Order: sequence, then C-alpha cells, then structure tokens
Amino acid sequence: MSDHSRGIIIGLRSEKVALEYDLNKTKLALDSAIAQKGHLNNELIAERTKIEQLLKQLKSGTIDDKNINQIKLNSKNLELRIAYLMHEIDSYKKQIDSTKTELAASKAELHTAKQVKDTLENRNFKLNQKLQDNGEKLAKASKISYYNLEGNSFKRKNSGELIFENRANKTNLLKTSFIIGENELATPQNKVLYIQVFAPDGSIIGSNETTTTGERIADYSAIAYIKYDGKSQKIEKEIPVQKMKTGTYQVKLIDGEKVILESTFKLE
Repeated sequence: MSDHSRGIIIGLRSEKVALEYDLNKTKLALDSAIAQKGHLNNELIAERTKIEQLLKQLKSGTIDDKNINQIKLNSKNLELRIAYLMHEIDSYKKQIDSTKTELAASKAELHTAKQVKDTLENRNFKLNQKLQDNGEKLAKASKISYYNLEGNSFKRKNSGELIFENRANKTNLLKTSFIIGENELATPQNKVLYIQVFAPDGSIIGSNETTTTGERIADYSAIAYIKYDGKSQKIEKEIPVQKMKTGTYQVKLIDGEKVILESTFKLE
C-alpha cells in the first residue's frame, strides 16, 4: 500500500471518529431533552432514531469518501432539524414561564383586590354601625321632654279675676299646666296632648271631650294643641267646673295612648 493510500485511509478513519463523537454528543443531548417529556417529544424521538441509524451505518458500513460525505450531509441536516426543534421547545418554555408569571401576578392582584374589598367592607360596616349608633343617640337626644305637671283650683269672680281657692264648694275653675322643655335637636312639629282630671270617685271631670286613640275611645278633660319649635313653652288649660267634692284629684298628661306625666292636688 502506497503512502498516499495509507494517508486517505487514516483521514477517513479520523473523519469517522469525529462523526461518531458529534453524533453521540447530539444523541446524549436528545436523550436529556426527551427524558423531560415536554413539548415536541415525539419529534425529538424521531430525530434520535435517525441519529442511531447514522451511527449504525458508521459502524457497519463501508468506509469510503462517498459514504462519509453522505453521512456528513445527513448529520448536518439532522443538526439543523434538531436545532430548529430545540429553538421551538425553548420558545414554548418561555411562553409557559411568561404565562406562569402573568398568572402569579394576576393572582397577587386578585389577592390585593380582595384585601382592599374586605377592608372597605369592614370600614363600611363600622361606619354604618357608627351611623346607626349616632342615629340612636340623636333620636334619644331629640326627644321632647315634659315636666312640672300641676293642677290648681280657682274661683273666677264675675269681674273675671281669678283667686286661688282650695275649698271645694267655692271652686269653679281648674287650671292645669305643664312645661315642654327646650331642645334644639328636636324636629319642629305639631303636638296634640290630652289632659285627664279624675275626681276622688274616679270619674273624669271637666268638659269631657271625646277622642279616638287607635281603636279605643276615651274621654278627656281638655285637649292641648301645641306648635312646638324647639323652644321651652308653658302650656295652660282652663277647665270650668261646678259642685266640686272634697278629696284628692289626679291629673294625667297623655301623648297618644301613653301617660307621660301625673300629679295630684287636694280640695278641702
């Protein structure tokens, strides 16, 4: 064998070894990618099969310049195909990672939104509770107060002059009075209050005005119609009487069906 022929054979063997090394290296990379069982896995398996076929050709085939060049061409085509697939896989992974990042951000935003919502609902609840409490306090504070209910007996002379009289047989006029307290928080309103004066025997004395309260009809000695404007007022009602009896008289001030004040006075 000439030196030239020997050189060609050595060169072909060197190329074969280099090809086998590159193909095995590519196969190892494919094995690693396939083991992850990810995107385009079937395509990677198909390319690995082609590499295994080329390695088989290198081991069992005739080593000549034509065969080596054909295997080189096929190997190059496989490299390009595998590079394309790996690029696609990498792009897909980036999309997945981006989606995961967006989902995580959305989840964080939703969590923050829920916290804000819960905080606002809690604040609204506390505010409503405070408004309700303040409303109840205002309702209590704006109530109208009544006090100093009195009943007094008088004798009215022919001249119209009134003289205090505590003797039953001389009394011809009863005067009741009470005070409505000042309250700037109270709503201006018209009030109708009823006055009952009970004789010692329990009968209602006076003009015996009759009114209907709900479904109940009751007699009253007098009715007071009041225009309340938040200022303190003294309300007086006169009740003409005759043939009064000695004993204790009871006076009641009524708002609707509720007795709000009571007092007594005596005639001798």
